[in-house]
Amino acid sequence: MELAVFAMQHCSLKVQQWLFKNRVRLPALIDDIWQWENMEENLCAARLGRMDTLRRAAQSPCVCNGAWAAKVVASIIINGINVRHICTDVCRSLAMGRGETVPVLVLAGARGGEGKSLFLKALLSVYGHEHVFQPPENSSFPLLDLPGKKVAFLDEWRFDDETLSFKSQCLWYDGSAVPVARPQNQAGVTGHALYRGSAPLFATTKLSDIQALAAAAADDPTTGRPKDAEASMLLRRLKIYSFTQRLPSVPNEPKIAFCGHCFSTLVLTQAIP
Repeated sequence: MELAVFAMQHCSLKVQQWLFKNRVRLPALIDDIWQWENMEENLCAARLGRMDTLRRAAQSPCVCNGAWAAKVVASIIINGINVRHICTDVCRSLAMGRGETVPVLVLAGARGGEGKSLFLKALLSVYGHEHVFQPPENSSFPLLDLPGKKVAFLDEWRFDDETLSFKSQCLWYDGSAVPVARPQNQAGVTGHALYRGSAPLFATTKLSDIQALAAAAADDPTTGRPKDAEASMLLRRLKIYSFTQRLPSVPNEPKIAFCGHCFSTLVLTQAIP
């Protein structure tokens, strides 16, 4: 709307007619121009490692006046979680990346409103949406966009096999090479790929889903073996923090920005060396 008003006030009739004719394409064109305008800065950011990016974000301006950190720390404490321990796990995952000795960090909520997503969504502010792999769609190519990402953040993820098979999840979570299906009808694409990247995994989920997974992974008393071997292998790859207490609601509370500065500062200062 602002562009239309500006064009009517400052542009020729010919330009106004062109803008109107191409109004559907304008958002994509503006995004492309913005990317070209900031290409050098974006390239420098893309080349930074995860920990360098984290430290750089800690030096960036705060966009929440400290409100994000106050709410997240309150959420962690009210749920009986040690702030230093969870920050240490976040920092270790970012430093080491996915691997056999680095479990997937999972924040499991009982009902919603506990603050678990508020905490981890700040990863998007630190690393940028374009560098974070987010929950894949239920499709034939669920991991197609994973290669090249710095971090994987699976918000409201379900640890079942509807989107991704248990076998692929186990390989992904333990740092092994993961087959990545690719559409074969595109120029230059031959066969499928193997993902060997190190992007660490963070997830939020429902506590009831974790409890169901644990029940499936439990030993069968008659055999002494897990009822579901795949569920057992999957569960062993997760480090779960349970969030059962909701944060108190505040009437007319303004929306809190996912502050990259506060996330980075919290993690770096509270992580145990």
